[in-house]
Amino acid sequence: MAVIPESDVDRRFPRSLHNLLHSYRMIVDTCICRMSGTRNVPLIFEQFGVNITILDQAAYEYLERQAGADR
Repeated sequence: MAVIPESDVDRRFPRSLHNLLHSYRMIVDTCICRMSGTRNVPLIFEQFGVNITILDQAAYEYLERQAGADR
């Protein structure tokens, strides 16, 4: 199994978030976003069709800032 270097993950993360938040979630019927890295894996937002519900505003804003990091 190939291991992706952490530097590559860090470099790609902003673009991946941007794609999730501004492209992919717009073309799927359902999108659910959770923040991994914590024990309880909290739900950040869920989207069904065009209706989005943001459940953790601070985390959502953090993801938006990170998504713009490479812009």
